[in-house]
This record gives sequence, C-alpha cells and structure tokens, in this order.
Amino acid sequence: MRKILLAILALLLLAMPVHAQEAAEPDVTFGAEKLEHVLDEETREALSGTSPTSAGDFGKELWHIVSSAISGAGLALRPALVSAGKVLAAAMLCAFASGAQETDAMKLPAQLAGAFAITALCTRDVSSMIGLARETITKLSDFTALLLPVLSSSLAASGGSVSAGALLAGGSFAMSLLTKLASGVLIPLVYVYILLSAAECATDGGGLGRFRELGGKALTLLIKGLCAVFTAYLSLSRVLTGSADAFALKAAQAAFSGMVPVVGSMLSDVSESLLASAGLIRSAAGAFGILAVISMAIMPFLRLGAYYLALKLAGAIGDGAVMKPHAALLSNLASAMGYMLAIAASALWMS
Repeated sequence: MRKILLAILALLLLAMPVHAQEAAEPDVTFGAEKLEHVLDEETREALSGTSPTSAGDFGKELWHIVSSAISGAGLALRPALVSAGKVLAAAMLCAFASGAQETDAMKLPAQLAGAFAITALCTRDVSSMIGLARETITKLSDFTALLLPVLSSSLAASGGSVSAGALLAGGSFAMSLLTKLASGVLIPLVYVYILLSAAECATDGGGLGRFRELGGKALTLLIKGLCAVFTAYLSLSRVLTGSADAFALKAAQAAFSGMVPVVGSMLSDVSESLLASAGLIRSAAGAFGILAVISMAIMPFLRLGAYYLALKLAGAIGDGAVMKPHAALLSNLASAMGYMLAIAASALWMS
C-alpha cells in the first residue's frame, strides 16, 4: 500500500504544469545601435546616411560632413573677422592718441586705455570660444565613454580579448584624465595666461612677461606630454597584446577542436565565421564612431581656428601700426586661442 501511494504521488508530481520561458536573443551588435541615441540632433542629421551596425560608404559620408562644414565656414569666419577688426581699430586709435604726445609719460594713458579696451573687446569672444572648446571636449568624452565598451566587446568577440581590455582601460583613462585636466588645470591656465598678457601690456612688461612665458610653456608641456604618453601607450599595447591575442586564439581553437569528439574541428571552423562577424560589427561601429567624432568637432574647430587666425591677422596688420605693447597683446591673445585649439585637438586625438 505504501509503495502504491508513493507511485501515485510521483505521478502527480510529474503531471504538474511546466512553464517554459523563451530565451532572450543574444545582443549580436554589442549595443552598437544605442550609439545613435546619444548624439545630438545636428550630429544625428549629419550621419543620417550611416549606421553603427552596418558598414556604409565611409568616404562618401566623410566628404558629406567636410563639405557641409566648408559651406558653413563663412558663418564662423565672419564674426571672428569682425571681432578682430574691432580690436585692431581700438589699438590704432590708441596709437594715434599716443603719437600726438611728446614724452613717454604722456603716452602712458593711451597705452593703459588700449590694454583695457583690447581686453574688454576680446573678453566676451574669448570666453565664448573657451566655453565652446570645453563643451566640445565634454561631448567627445561622453560619446567615447559609450563607444569604447562597444568596440572592446566586439574586439573581444573577434578574438582580441587582451587587446579589448587594453583599449577599454587605456582609452577610458586617457579621456577621463584629459577632461579633468582641461577643466581643472589647462583652461584655468589659459585664463591666467590672458590676464598676465593684459597686465604685461598695461605695465609695459617687467616680471609679468616671464610668468606669462612660464604659463605658456607649462601648457605646451602638458598638452604635448599627454598626447605623447597616449600615443606611446597605444603603440606599446598594440605590439604586446597583438601577439598575446593570436596565441590565445590558436590555443582556444586547438583545445576546442580536441575536447569535442567527432564535430570538434567543424565547430572550430564555425567559430572563425563568428569571429569574422564580430569583426564586421567592430569595423562598422568604429567607422561610425570616427564619423560621429568628426561631425561633433569640425564646426567648433572651424570657429576656434577662425578666431585664432583672425587674431593672428590683426597682430600682423598691427605690427608697426600700433603700439608695441598692444601688438604683443594681440599676439598673446592669438596664442591663447592656439592653446585652446590644441586642447580640443588632443581630445579629438584621444577619442
């Protein structure tokens, strides 16, 4: 009787309903489709003909971005020339006023007035350009933070597990370091450089000029040093991780082929097709990332470059036509914009 009851209980347990759950489909794109969603409307419109999950005509899309930027270059150049023209006109007026005086002591008020006028006229535009560079660096950093995991995942899936870790760790650290350095050190140093240039112009040089030169050298050293370290890291990691990835991939394929009886070699061959598919996703996402970064940076670069060239042109025209301290101030302001252009270029290089 006891055995019969146990048998009936076992049958009841076997008759209980079973709920099956559909397995979630694997993310074969490694999240690449989400890259489009983080772009702003202007960048998304510029990249309407490309996708992060399928390889398109890279050259055609790049030319579309560049040609659109060239057609809008006038919008960036015109306000820069107007701003530089105002600064040059103020410097020339002060030169005329100074030329009417006979002694150096009587020329000092014109020199002071010119230093304050040039600085005041440039303050708004310089602050706008610095803010534009800061915003561009932040946008590039945010997009890179999303792009690197996609590239690393697809690289690891295509057989580059060691390279993927190096890419993700190195790229994330470099962009994070640059963003913090830009906001906490480099951009404040540019402001200090501009203030020292204005004070040097008003006080006719002295020790302030040496401090300004020291600030410029510090900016140059930091920017060049950061780019050099990042370039060296990329070169070294490519050499070291490339051979390690190849060895690990061959070892894994050999072990997989030997562990699975009968069909092990066939499955090993199939894995090569899967690796190739992951490589295609990585190529498509990488191409999309390059185009997105260029699209985000090209117009800010044109505006920064236009303002830099306009100040350089004003300094060249004013050389000999305005007072020497004012010509030096124009040259120093152009150098400050050159530093901002270099900081933004560093962010573009590390993206």
